[in-house]
Amino acid sequence: MSHSPRSSLSFTRLTAAYIALVALDRFTKIIAQSGSFWSNDCWLIDQYRSAKRRLPAEFYLDVGVRETQENVTHKEDVIQIISQIDGVRRFRDVLSEVGHDPVYVEFDGDHAFEAWAKTLPSALRWAFSERQPNQPPLPTPGECPPSNHSQLPGAADL
Repeated sequence: MSHSPRSSLSFTRLTAAYIALVALDRFTKIIAQSGSFWSNDCWLIDQYRSAKRRLPAEFYLDVGVRETQENVTHKEDVIQIISQIDGVRRFRDVLSEVGHDPVYVEFDGDHAFEAWAKTLPSALRWAFSERQPNQPPLPTPGECPPSNHSQLPGAADL
């Protein structure tokens, strides 16, 4: 069982992923529900790519298949160029490139608490269990089922 899992949603997910990058001994498992990896022109994705090594933490990433808005102005100085789903896919791809085996789930939903509430039980079971490589999280009755997007393009295709 992990003694230091962390979970976060959307923009706060960047903080958990950043801490996993710079404080290697702090967290063992990171849950990222609809992480805003598009932020700062994908800066955090670039940081993981530059690390060129696997970190001690494991990652659970999920995102809704309807999180597709691009060129969104959140605040005057916060502009989302790529979609939420593309940002999460890019982060997943970079994690794989540097040796991670992230759990990745695309659910039938959008950027909303109701959708995350349905996928969180599966993510928590993953966080508090010993996961074997390539073992997907267990479904929970009532959860948003994963979409049919299991064959996704690599980072070069995005």
